[in-house]
Amino acid sequence: MGLYRRVGKRFVPLLVGAAVVVAGGLVGCKPTLGSGATPTPTPTPSASAGVTPAPSGQPAVAATFPNAATTGVPAGIRLTPYTGPMIITQDGAVIDGQLIDRNTGSGYDDMLIIRAKNVLIKNCRFTNAGTNQVSVDDSYPDAGVTVQDSEFAPPAPPDAAVRGQHWTLLRDNLHGFLDGVHPDGDNRIQDSYIHDFVQPAAGEHVDGSQTLGGTGNITFEHNTIIFEPTHDMAGAIQFGTEYGSTHDVTIDDNLLAGGAFTIYSSYGHAGSFNIRVTNNHFSSRVFPDYGADGYLYPGWTKTSNAPGGVWSGNVDADTGVVIPLPD
Repeated sequence: MGLYRRVGKRFVPLLVGAAVVVAGGLVGCKPTLGSGATPTPTPTPSASAGVTPAPSGQPAVAATFPNAATTGVPAGIRLTPYTGPMIITQDGAVIDGQLIDRNTGSGYDDMLIIRAKNVLIKNCRFTNAGTNQVSVDDSYPDAGVTVQDSEFAPPAPPDAAVRGQHWTLLRDNLHGFLDGVHPDGDNRIQDSYIHDFVQPAAGEHVDGSQTLGGTGNITFEHNTIIFEPTHDMAGAIQFGTEYGSTHDVTIDDNLLAGGAFTIYSSYGHAGSFNIRVTNNHFSSRVFPDYGADGYLYPGWTKTSNAPGGVWSGNVDADTGVVIPLPD
């Protein structure tokens, strides 16, 4: 959605007035320790509503999804304190094996800011504070970053781990945020574990992933997103239309739980199209009906399916029972 994002109940500009100062060069890499987080507990059986029996002979599902043991900094790697620039302007820069616990010093956008193409961050742990821990500056249209095998563990809950356009997360462990991620277009979240969200007070709108429309080309593939807050929240995955249509979103082969609605969708509004939700496993570990009010925000139903909408292969995580698109 450009350079604005919700903080609590307000929308604030991002990157405005940030210090455009780059000091020093990128440092090399050294091995780091693993994340040390606790593995995801096994889902407990539930009597979820709105499901239909699995086809005859189909077994209960016992799929493996990302957890603390399969994401984050690999075991045996040691972290070196990061001393490079917090505003990345070098195309193709690689940041490897670093503990990133510093800020830009701007007083507002205290984060790692990406203003370069094809940046790679791997085997790192982020404990820096700020509105977000990594931000791709949308005013640089070619800027982009891949973050892999890394952990986002803020000292206090920032708005999200990563925001902006043109970024990929691969095998990352994200925890301790208001919102997990803010995809603004051309984003991929894959093989990652997003969990342990923070809701400062009842009524605070927090999401596992939050988009506000006017965006597209977003893929969630084979992630675990467990959204634990139990009141006044939106979704494990939320895609809205406040700023225009949402289009070309793929949500495939994920383990999902929690939220007011697990997938909180404004699909069918503002000309949204091509939303594909396939082969996901919905868990009742937070709420019996997957989300507090169900698994899909009413507005996307069999009779109000917008162009290109696909809902198929979605099942109960414990039983394998098929979960249909609502009537």
